[in-house]
Amino acid sequence: MIGECDLSERRACRLVGLSRDSYRNPPEADAMTQELSNKIVEIAHARRRFGYRTA
Repeated sequence: MIGECDLSERRACRLVGLSRDSYRNPPEADAMTQELSNKIVEIAHARRRFGYRTA
């Protein structure tokens, strides 16, 4: 939005509901978080019957 619509950073962030700090410093996934995410997916594939509305 900033580049295409020629909006200021402040206005663009306000329009999409994003804090300016989050725009400037996006989160970085560290190795531990990535490993945990992969383990969660692995468990979800192994135990498909557990989940939303199992009854």
